Amino acid sequence: MPEESVVGSTVWSQNSIPYRPPLKSYPDTIPLSPINLIKGEANLKRIGLTLVKVCPVSKIKQGELLAFQVQGVDIVLTLLGGRIVAFQRWCTHEEGDLSMGMLEGGVIECPEHGAKFDLSLNGRNVLGPDEEEAGSVPDIRVFKTEVKDGNVYVEL
Repeated sequence: MPEESVVGSTVWSQNSIPYRPPLKSYPDTIPLSPINLIKGEANLKRIGLTLVKVCPVSKIKQGELLAFQVQGVDIVLTLLGGRIVAFQRWCTHEEGDLSMGMLEGGVIECPEHGAKFDLSLNGRNVLGPDEEEAGSVPDIRVFKTEVKDGNVYVEL
């Protein structure tokens, strides 16, 4: 006799196909395939991001660090090689204020313990605190920026 097992409310056996009741039909809807569901999930995540106006572009100067709070998120803006960069304000080690850090060659150094993050590498930790090896603390978040009508917008 074939071995049977019950998974949920479906009975499985080695020689049979499980019985499933027919699906209800809703003529005013479009059925989704698994591929559409995956795309839908990705789109939902994308829809959750919004561009938020931060300040006039004229306030951002090469190499200067300006701190802002936008919709409850603390960010720092700077100009690197003609490109506006926005990143999280607080270090991932012990929450040192990165707006008070040293910026050199696209790398921001935390003023607390010297952890360094490369803004051109999407905030990657390139030197840990107290000169520990790279990757010893989490990377910082770098936000997408956009300039519209003379203003800087950050994607949150």
